[in-house]
Amino acid sequence: MLAHESSDRPPDAPRETPSEGSGALPPVQAFGENELADRLRRGGEVGRFLVSIGNPRGFLSPKVPGTRVPELFRERFERVLRLSFFDVDDEEAAGRALRSIRPEARPLQRVVRLFDDVLGSRLSEVNEGIRAARIEEMRIELDLREDALLEELPAAE
Repeated sequence: MLAHESSDRPPDAPRETPSEGSGALPPVQAFGENELADRLRRGGEVGRFLVSIGNPRGFLSPKVPGTRVPELFRERFERVLRLSFFDVDDEEAAGRALRSIRPEARPLQRVVRLFDDVLGSRLSEVNEGIRAARIEEMRIELDLREDALLEELPAAE
């Protein structure tokens, strides 16, 4: 969790915030979810905005810590930006997670190649596996057998 807070001012000094359009960035402080919740419950001072980073949640999934922004945070901060992503160590796990969340997913090949170039990953291979699996699923779903695709045309006159 990131919250704006000035660390170089006395605790009782009024908060100074850069005026909109001034180009100055407000100071940022990082907290874990539990640490920030404790700070807020104790009346600790934090800024007006929050960037909350956590795992995505399923639509009807139970409330699991780290998958939702706590109500306390929504009540305290003017605005909350939620960034959700799975933290995985290997590309295969990322592909499985994506397919379990969104089976019809087909990541853009150019974007995936860019990730490979920039990050040195092998996501293009995983993406190709996702693509091949989705094509096979569609083939089965549509019952596309070679003999089903052939049709007899009337003779030309």
